[in-house]
Amino acid sequence: MVEVGLITFFFSFGVQSLGYLWYKFIDHELIKCHKCVIHYTSGMIGDGILVPLINVICVLTIYSLNQTIHNYSLWPVAFLIGVIVTFIFHYYQQKLKLTNWTMPEVGRWNLLGIYHATFMTFETSFLAFTLLVIIQVSLNMGLTSVLNSPVKYAFLILSIFASTFLYDYRKLFMPTR
Repeated sequence: MVEVGLITFFFSFGVQSLGYLWYKFIDHELIKCHKCVIHYTSGMIGDGILVPLINVICVLTIYSLNQTIHNYSLWPVAFLIGVIVTFIFHYYQQKLKLTNWTMPEVGRWNLLGIYHATFMTFETSFLAFTLLVIIQVSLNMGLTSVLNSPVKYAFLILSIFASTFLYDYRKLFMPTR
């Protein structure tokens, strides 16, 4: 399970951190005028700790329910959900005119932004897959079998991640005076 966490850490936080270090090394203009991964609570705590932990718990949940990630009938639906969720987030990022170092201009993602959108698609697809497994097991074996699985911790951690995201973008949700 440690491998799942480490692999997720690398692809969720590591790649962005390496991008930041590269931009810092070449003194790139983007990190001077835009927030980077290290400036976001959802980047540091969310991508760096919570997302890897959620994936570990999801894998533990799938295995604790005597299922595997090789349930190929669920993957197309999970992937479609991942694409839709990613599209919605990026649509509203553009609609709300939120810019950062991965989308320095509204509606224009750079290579790191395209990478982040791709990672988000696969991550949300995996979360959707886990949820679909839980639904399938619940329908076949009853909800009690799922309630004893580690999934409750994944939902707790996902809620914490959502709170870091809301914290980062709290100005959007607070009324202006």
